[in-house]
This record gives sequence, C-alpha cells and structure tokens, in this order.
Amino acid sequence: MPGELLFEYTLDLVDYILGQVRPHLRELPARPKSAPRLHPADWDRLDLPVWVGRGVASLSPLLADHVWAGVIGDPNPLPLNDSELNALELVVDEPPMRLEPHCVWTPYRALHRRAVGCVREIRAALTRATAEEWVEESAGFAVRLDTEGLPLAGGVAAVREWLWCAWRLLGAMGSSEYLPAPAGTHPTPTRPSPDCTPASQARRVRCAGRSADTGGGTRDSLEMLSPARIMKRFDVSRSTVYAACRSGLLPHYRVPARKGARGKYLLREADVAAWLESLRVGPGSPTPSPSAPAPPSASAPTSSGSPAGLFSELNPERLARAWNSR
Repeated sequence: MPGELLFEYTLDLVDYILGQVRPHLRELPARPKSAPRLHPADWDRLDLPVWVGRGVASLSPLLADHVWAGVIGDPNPLPLNDSELNALELVVDEPPMRLEPHCVWTPYRALHRRAVGCVREIRAALTRATAEEWVEESAGFAVRLDTEGLPLAGGVAAVREWLWCAWRLLGAMGSSEYLPAPAGTHPTPTRPSPDCTPASQARRVRCAGRSADTGGGTRDSLEMLSPARIMKRFDVSRSTVYAACRSGLLPHYRVPARKGARGKYLLREADVAAWLESLRVGPGSPTPSPSAPAPPSASAPTSSGSPAGLFSELNPERLARAWNSR
C-alpha cells in the first residue's frame, strides 16, 4: 500500500520525541497525578524529572496515559496529531533557568539516516523531484537536531516539522488511513475513534492534497512560538520581541500565569515572519501588515513539478553513503 514505509517512519519520529521525555519520568518514584501550585522559590528548585513529570501531569488524561505507558511497558505505537505534539512541546518549553543546560535534545543519528529508506516509495507513488526534496529536507532536519545544546523544546519542534513534511507526502499519496486524526483516519491517543465515514475520508484526502501542493501553509502559520524559541530561530533578542508585543506591533497571545509559575507570551510563526518582513530595509522593500501571510518556509517541500535538484537518479544505498559522508 502506498505510504506504508513512510508511515512507519512517522511512528519512529513520534517515538523519537517520546524517547526524549520518558527517561526523565523513569527517575520518578511514582507517577504524579497532578501538578499542585508552587511558590516561585520552590519552582526554581525543581529537578529535571520532577519538572517533566509535572508537565506530563498537565496533559489530557489520554495523552498522559500514552506517555506513561512507554515508561512502564511497551505501548501500542500510535501517531500523534499536531495538537498532541504541540502539547508535548509546551511541556518541555521554558524550564526553570537552572535546568536549561540539562534540558537538551539527544540526537539519534541512525534514525536520521533511515529517512532515505522511504525514497523509493515516494518516487514510485509521486515523482523523482518529490523524493529528492524529501532527502534534502530530511538532511536539513538532521543537521538541526544534531546541534549541540539544542533545547528539548527545539528538538520537539524540529521533529514536528519533519512530521509535517511526511504528512504532506502521505496526503499527496491519498493515504488518509495513515494520517493521524483529525487530519486523517488513523487513531491517536486523544482520538481513539476518529470519524471514518466515506465523506469525511474524502474531505481529508482533498485537504491533505492541497496541503501537499501549497507546502502546508495553514498548519505552519498556526505554529505557536515562545520568545525563547523566536530568539533561537530568528536570531532576535527576547527584549526586542517583548517590546514589539507591548507596543502593539507584533500580535501575540498572553497566557496568564498560574500561581507559582511564570506567564507566557505565545506568538504565531506567521505573525513573527510578517513583522520581520515589515522591518526589511532596501529598494522596493515590501511593508506588509502584521496580518500578512508568512513567506513559504525554507523547509517546506515545493511542488512535485519542480525541476530535479542534487540527484539525477535516486538510489537509496548511494544516498545513504552520501549522507554518512556529511
């Protein structure tokens, strides 16, 4: 069935994320059932396993159960949809300052290289150019994930974008049964019984196909970033981001703080990109409004009709050797 290998790889990518969280949970003597309020001084004294455990306890019960199932046993592998991935990303985002040097991503290079195993399937179901784009995009994500000292939330975000690329390809193949609900019909921890009526399946296939053609702009435009993530992704200081938010130049969401925790600014990536574009200086520089759409991401696959890139003929073994020589 078209997309079977690519689907198996998406399961590995999801397990890659969970594998960064579960080892910390194994260090806890028992599973936290809730995250009680803390005094700010106590918050800053948390150790890493307790901090991660509190974050997982704040997840929806079904998602938290799935995370913990891999801590105490061997769970049934399930894909995670975008909202579930976003929830996990927020769990490990902005740790107490003293934990930041320890809350880092651990790369798994063997898994990065295995992306080339999907090349033949993508080429057979779509086009050679699309298969080349997958290789190039995967190599780019591998470089990001191999960055020394990459924050744990930054690693989750990178794998999440990698999954978006795979989902767009699965949608273009018409394999909605491999897309996680609600985008497709495959069960996820929080959607164990997705709507699988013929009409809903047809609608999801059409939407997934449009996402593949356009580079998935709708999903990318809704990605939420913290000021810390913006600083690392766009090389803009936190103080500049905060100042733009307070002045009204940068649309944002202000999440109120719980007692004993800090409040958060959350911003859409599309709004940040539009704000930066409005600051561009030079002849003929456009000045879009803050609500203007973001330019296509450099990591988004282009149309399958694009010309061939680095490889004139695709051979998975040759690509693997080339990747290993990087």
